[in-house]
Amino acid sequence: MSPIPNTSNGTASVRSLPKQPGPSSRRRAVFAMLWMLIFPLLNTIYVQLNNDDRGVHSLLTDLDKALPFIPAFIVPYLLWYGFLFGGLALLAYRDLPLYGKTIAALAVTLLTCYVIYFGYQTTVPRPPVLGEDVFARLVRFMQVNDAPYNCFPSIHAASSYLLLRAYSESKATIGPAIRTAVTTFALLIIASTFFLKQHVFMDAVGAVIVVELARIAVRTSVNLSRGEHKLYGARNDPARR
Repeated sequence: MSPIPNTSNGTASVRSLPKQPGPSSRRRAVFAMLWMLIFPLLNTIYVQLNNDDRGVHSLLTDLDKALPFIPAFIVPYLLWYGFLFGGLALLAYRDLPLYGKTIAALAVTLLTCYVIYFGYQTTVPRPPVLGEDVFARLVRFMQVNDAPYNCFPSIHAASSYLLLRAYSESKATIGPAIRTAVTTFALLIIASTFFLKQHVFMDAVGAVIVVELARIAVRTSVNLSRGEHKLYGARNDPARR
């Protein structure tokens, strides 16, 4: 990091700016972004599971019923797609190792969600959408293209929370303004799932649990891999023979 002298108070102090990637790092980041192509492929599993063929359950509570239906929240809900892939792309550009762990954790999260959808399918009752304003039309468009299943855990909530956690760890590479923006928008997307009646609170709770378990699994795998690499290197070190 580049030290920046600060003499506004009469004494020299040093603060650091986030690291800026070099040309080779940028090239590696571009190739690493290709890993995001796995998610449209995984989405085909989501589509196959998005039905009530295996029976359905409800996790609706009185608290969920008390929340109002607010069609305007369709805006952050639909912007989730750009938020997810844009957030991952910036992470690849600024912090490639963290990007790799986040991609792996997201894949584990999605596969875990699919297993739950298969074994414990849930649904959320949707209210009638009245009016012809742009928000109401967008909500109806979304509902037509997304059946009311595959609710617990919420993938919208899980992926948004995962990005929030990843950016909270990237203090050395990403500035506070971007981290704050990511946190704010992630929370807004999670809130949108409630106010659009797409998900209930338990769907978000399940999402957080699945993400944290996925992060632990990836972190453990990385640590074990590093340990094996060090052990292998020590065994093949000529100086130790």
